[in-house]
Amino acid sequence: MNYELLNYLKSSSNRDWLWCWDRDSNKRLEQIIEDKVAQISLVAKCSHKPAIFIVETKPINFIAAFLAGIITEVDVFLGDPAWQIQEWQQVLNLVQPDLIFGDETIKFELQSLRVKLKLRSQNASDLVTNIKLTKFIDQPLIMIPTGGTSGKIKFAMHSWQTLTASVNGFKNFFDCQNINSVCTLPLYHVSGLMQLMRSLLTQGNLIICPYQLIVTKLNNFNKSAYFISLVPTQLQFLLESTPHCLQEFKTVLVGGAPPSDRF
Repeated sequence: MNYELLNYLKSSSNRDWLWCWDRDSNKRLEQIIEDKVAQISLVAKCSHKPAIFIVETKPINFIAAFLAGIITEVDVFLGDPAWQIQEWQQVLNLVQPDLIFGDETIKFELQSLRVKLKLRSQNASDLVTNIKLTKFIDQPLIMIPTGGTSGKIKFAMHSWQTLTASVNGFKNFFDCQNINSVCTLPLYHVSGLMQLMRSLLTQGNLIICPYQLIVTKLNNFNKSAYFISLVPTQLQFLLESTPHCLQEFKTVLVGGAPPSDRF
């Protein structure tokens, strides 16, 4: 059990650091984390090294499941709720989850697909072997999906320590103590997940909002204190629709693909 993170979250429970445009996110994050920790702990009693899948569509549920996985020190696999059968077949041929966090429809479809694939394939055993040979052997894994335009699902292998090191590097580079972020990117992507990590570990604030709604939903926020990360398509939309909005942010970060030359 990661008691250091658990105690850190308890100490931060009175700080209103997370805001989501989704009104369902008014639920207390601590309570949802507690519920998911209990679910994982039950599974962990029956598995030597349990793995959980997180395919939550609601940000508050994703964050709670992710932090619960870190607290209980299990292997965490992040997934895209929009994946279709072809993508899930690739993933389930790599690893079989002991527990799935996500909408009931997604969980039902995955369980049905697991039966069709006859549970564990030879590739699943190969993956377990490869994981044991990595330098993260003594650390729970955080597996972040990637694959670019190849159509083949892969996972970037991380740990809590590697993600924390990235946060410290960002903090030092931009010379800021508290990192406030407006997240418009999926949390299951490394670009979205790192915004959560930065705000969480530096006692900053995190705002989660679709980029199309930034102007209408963030009128009451001091944007000059916030970083915002965008992909080129989002940047183009905002430059063409409300360019003045971007000027209000502390820093605009662009990644995922090269921006257009005219930017």
